[in-house]
Amino acid sequence: MLPYWRKKTHEKFQGKPIFVSEIGLSQIGNEPNSELRKELVTYIKELKQFPWISGVSLWSYNDYRSNYKGTPTSGYREWGIVDAFRKKKKKAYAQLKALYKEWEE
Repeated sequence: MLPYWRKKTHEKFQGKPIFVSEIGLSQIGNEPNSELRKELVTYIKELKQFPWISGVSLWSYNDYRSNYKGTPTSGYREWGIVDAFRKKKKKAYAQLKALYKEWEE
């Protein structure tokens, strides 16, 4: 599942740590039990096997208002692991926290 860029980027910047940012596969959802997609969890775990990849971050920490095409009728892009007001954590929050803990080991 790993994209071609991981090898090309490492070859171009040998000896440099690479931080993978703004990743995601779809909107997480608005419900408290909304989870990260299994494919995304697998992807993050696979990236850990490369010592030059120093970490990852999701596309968006919180949901946000938007009028962009394809935004749900609620008016919010529900990409985040917390709600738009950063008050309510979703199940995805605990999932990501556990994945980040694996990066520390």
